[in-house]
Amino acid sequence: MRLLPGYGESPVAAAAIAVLAADAADRARSLLADAPVGEPDQWTDVVRLAARADRDDLTGRAGRAAARPVDFTRAVHAWKLAGKTGPAALEDAWTPPREASARARVEIDDAWRDVGLGEPPEVRVWRNRWTLGDHGVQLRLGQDGLWYPFSADGKGWALAGPPVQDVAEALAEPLDGGRDEV
Repeated sequence: MRLLPGYGESPVAAAAIAVLAADAADRARSLLADAPVGEPDQWTDVVRLAARADRDDLTGRAGRAAARPVDFTRAVHAWKLAGKTGPAALEDAWTPPREASARARVEIDDAWRDVGLGEPPEVRVWRNRWTLGDHGVQLRLGQDGLWYPFSADGKGWALAGPPVQDVAEALAEPLDGGRDEV
């Protein structure tokens, strides 16, 4: 793509400009409709735009420019599955009320049995994260009250499906192999 004769190639891909223009139009439409658009920090904004672009070349370029390139691919994947709450579920650790933690443990045990996997595994709990033994499965309770299923991929935890209200449904996602690889 030439900008002006004699000025060489554009340093910005036409596809990137198209993504930015479409995003700006969507944000303007939201503002005109008095819908909140939020004020994302730079990290969140880059993740959001890369998820929207859904092109490996643009995502790679954004990832190299991101503040935390190691976490970038996981964050983009989480955004694609859960929107703006996906990266938060990936990164945020918080302590739910005791009654929520106790209820979660019972629901996880019941869901494990309901899936037909026999006796529930040992569950390690740290803050809002329930890790199920050596099964490569972790459930995270979001501050929105939804459950986020995670699966281990050898390098860390990746969101394995969209957030749901039901523990059994969240547990089924990574156990059924319904996850996309990151």
